[in-house]
Amino acid sequence: MNLQRPAATIIVMALFAMIMTPMVAQNLNTSNLTSSPYNRYGYGRLGSTGNTVTRSMGDVGIAIRSNQYTTLANPASLTAIDTLTMIFSVGLDAQYGMYSEEGASSSKWDAGFSYMSFQMPLWRNFAMSLSFTPYSMVGYYYGTSDSVAIHSPTVRHDTLTYSSLHQGLGGINNFMLGMGWRAFHNKRVDFNVGFNAGWLFGTIEHDGSLATSSQASSTHLSYEATVRGLHLQFGAQYTQRFKATHSVTVGATYTPRLNLSVDTETMKYSADTISRNERYRSAVKLPMKWGVGISYNIARKLTVTAEYERTMWDEVAGLNTEFQAEEGVFNTTQRIAAGVEYQPKVLTNKYLKICRYRAGMSAKSNYLRVNGNALREYNGNLGMSFPINRRSAFDLGLGYSTVRSKGGNMVKENYLTINLGLTFNEMMFFRGRLR
Repeated sequence: MNLQRPAATIIVMALFAMIMTPMVAQNLNTSNLTSSPYNRYGYGRLGSTGNTVTRSMGDVGIAIRSNQYTTLANPASLTAIDTLTMIFSVGLDAQYGMYSEEGASSSKWDAGFSYMSFQMPLWRNFAMSLSFTPYSMVGYYYGTSDSVAIHSPTVRHDTLTYSSLHQGLGGINNFMLGMGWRAFHNKRVDFNVGFNAGWLFGTIEHDGSLATSSQASSTHLSYEATVRGLHLQFGAQYTQRFKATHSVTVGATYTPRLNLSVDTETMKYSADTISRNERYRSAVKLPMKWGVGISYNIARKLTVTAEYERTMWDEVAGLNTEFQAEEGVFNTTQRIAAGVEYQPKVLTNKYLKICRYRAGMSAKSNYLRVNGNALREYNGNLGMSFPINRRSAFDLGLGYSTVRSKGGNMVKENYLTINLGLTFNEMMFFRGRLR
């Protein structure tokens, strides 16, 4: 067997991009996908291991198996790829956020890198993946101002005006290696297992300033946290075939609790004078997480899936706004999602009938506890894949989400999202012709 030249070029480019991306990301701001003021708390907005395809189906993936695209949510799905194929995917996101609180409102466009993944078979019954995704994202900019009366025997009818400004940026990156193994296979049954091993790294910055009308200069306080840690996930999928074209897949994932180190440097200064410069480490843990899912597939044309996930954030110490470990600042989260994918025809000359159409929805609670209040998020998604050739495709996803607090006068958030993805699904090897 000889390596096909176009495929070889793609492989080299993909591996180069996968190696260089985490190096470059050390100096990039990965927070340009969000402007929520809630990012000031904890690790910011948590990312997804999904791609444009799976996000268009409600960000599912635990029970999805496909040889058309990579599914990182469950490493057991990696073995769905055939032994002659490699897949390289990259995605970009754009988001229009609308924020409102007690009659005041604002809106903002954000856009940036979403994911990058590379998948290939190793040998019979084994497959691997390399991926780079944001684990969390931080990006916000907001301020307040007010005036208070000064009560003094010597000063009358005077006020003190003060204003505060808060901004943050950065995030945590996840560079991940995945391995899948087809443990058992026959005409009726497939059983697959796998694991993802990720290295989490990144920097989060919080800056605040306070200025008053009685001061010639403002006071600034900044926190810069460097995050490092290991992330592990284990997965399994069991597939039962009925007849020749119907199958059911049941999937499960498990993420153990692991250590995470947060090294923080804090600085307080006014004009050119530094009044405080401290460094400290907060030893925290990533929570245990598990999920289950089920999907039903008919003739590679229709897939219907649903899943449930639970993450025990309340069992680990959280981070306060000074990046110090603190108990009781995180909530256990739950997420339920369902999605569908439909392709009218597998082989036809009519282009729109070989396109893949997707829809999904999800509801989840947020791990943050802001001022004692819990946050909930609801999402609806639509998507479509436009084939470039028989195997590769351009993916488009549209979504709407809303974030609400369970109680209290909190900021309400609504988002319109556009997900763009490109999947190169190419033959990796072919048999050379006799000469």
